[in-house]
Amino acid sequence: MLLAPFSLIETHIRTGAARKQETRGVPRWLQAWAIGGMVLLLLIPSLRGDNLSGMSVPFWLVAAPLINIVWISRTRWLTLIRAKLVQFPLRRSARRRRTP
Repeated sequence: MLLAPFSLIETHIRTGAARKQETRGVPRWLQAWAIGGMVLLLLIPSLRGDNLSGMSVPFWLVAAPLINIVWISRTRWLTLIRAKLVQFPLRRSARRRRTP
């Protein structure tokens, strides 16, 4: 299966400024979809799913937009996680050296 079209045209290299413009943030309609889905699930119990219908409707109302929001904002999450990991020094190795 060919995932990307074959092209003879040279692609431009994105600069840091171009990347920042592309990652503006999460679209408002996606946030509204997630919030609206949560409200619908809270107000209408039959949408929550049961043994026969499964969890398809709750997934598409809440989980799918939340997964998209996390995916779109992944660069923010990754930089936050990296910053937190750098703050904590590795102390395990020092403890292992002290204990015989």
